[in-house]
Amino acid sequence: MRILLFLVTALFLSGCQNSWEQFYTPSTDVSPNALPYSGATKCFSTSGNPDNDVKECLRNGYGIMGSASFNSGKNENIDQLKSFGEKIGADLAIYFSGNEKTTQSAMVVPEYHPGQNQTTFMNGYSSNGSSFYGTANSYSSGTYTSSVVPVTITRRDYSAVFFRKLSPPSIGIFYANLSQEQIKQAGTNSGVCVTIVRRDSPAFLADIFEGDIITEVDDEKTSSDTVARSIFRRKKGCKVAVTILRNGSVIKKVLQLNP
Repeated sequence: MRILLFLVTALFLSGCQNSWEQFYTPSTDVSPNALPYSGATKCFSTSGNPDNDVKECLRNGYGIMGSASFNSGKNENIDQLKSFGEKIGADLAIYFSGNEKTTQSAMVVPEYHPGQNQTTFMNGYSSNGSSFYGTANSYSSGTYTSSVVPVTITRRDYSAVFFRKLSPPSIGIFYANLSQEQIKQAGTNSGVCVTIVRRDSPAFLADIFEGDIITEVDDEKTSSDTVARSIFRRKKGCKVAVTILRNGSVIKKVLQLNP
């Protein structure tokens, strides 16, 4: 019985832990451009495609503060997700749960039965004719029994991404180094691929599209994402001439970058 009580207590205490906080990993990229916290965290379940939902948040001007991912055998409390989001100052949290798996097992619960107290009453006469009486106590040894309790555990994967609204960007694009296939299609090793364009940003207003390959900025080659990031940082607040490749065509764009 004590073991069963211990197990129940352990399950209760584990249920009090905030798994979203326990498995949270912060990002170091968002803080310099983050706006003040709105004061409320909005939580949304993903539409079934978490990657697209994250990209849509980035397009709408949010930056990733961090994420949490774990596998749990209990129904995770969305109120705890909101509470943790408010704790770290996240304007938005999107979460996903799925890949449910059910396992069957059994747990043996031992129970101790204490021995019985037996009392023997004694009376009689001694050889000199005097009488005597009294009691004697004896105890039998305790015994153990066990019972098998069936256990059904349903586990599922949980994940969440936390966002903060960002200040207006200098250019408003996310980009990545070219893959080998993109290098062959572009015919050059120099360039970065635009992966996300933030709405109402300089890049958005100049009709730069996701999938475009930026090869030059003011005649400087963008040989890698690191080089491209360095160029755009130096050009903040300036007008820049950007050369892009789109579907085999070379296109020139002039952008007015934000400070």
